[in-house]
Amino acid sequence: MSWLRRSDAPPRHTGGKTPPPRGDPPSLAHDAPALASVLEAFDADHRVRLLDLGPALPANLDFFGGFTTGVRIAHLLRDLPPVDPEKPDDAPFVSILDRLEPADDSRFGLILAWNTLDYLTAERAALLSHHLAAVAEHGALIHAMTFTAGTIPASPSGYEIVGPGRLVYRHADQPAIEAPDITPADAERRLGPFRVSRSILLRHGVRELIGILG
Repeated sequence: MSWLRRSDAPPRHTGGKTPPPRGDPPSLAHDAPALASVLEAFDADHRVRLLDLGPALPANLDFFGGFTTGVRIAHLLRDLPPVDPEKPDDAPFVSILDRLEPADDSRFGLILAWNTLDYLTAERAALLSHHLAAVAEHGALIHAMTFTAGTIPASPSGYEIVGPGRLVYRHADQPAIEAPDITPADAERRLGPFRVSRSILLRHGVRELIGILG
């Protein structure tokens, strides 16, 4: 199955292994089968409140507006403070997490963490997961995408949804850093209260994860 390809390339089915990209990765379009299976459960009669940890992209807002009772855009990584070894409680980061509290008593049923784990330490990812568990409903789902091989942009980029199970990874030209290489076991620890129910390694070292709360 064609899991991943350049967004300007024609569709094709290939087999075998493809080496991970080196340097700053190009814009890539790929299938997200786990996301597709999650979205099948939602429709006009079964709506959830959505928390998107990424930036506000018009295509994503338009797509998810059809089956959500509300969309909260966190843009979590925009104001990410540097890790300070002299502040083991990581108060600056915790203050950002406190902003995730909903304005009312509602809870989130679906959380998008596209590209988020790539730029957080294991400790910060665990802090994030526990904060998310406090604002999510029982049985809430988290969908995460992470690069596990090659390199990623030094600054966070974003995913744009172009179909129920189709994402495009977009970025601007910038220096690259090594990908975090988050294994399934690492993901379990980072997602904490969210039990990983599905983990799919796509081509080019992209891992798709589904976690469930409770």
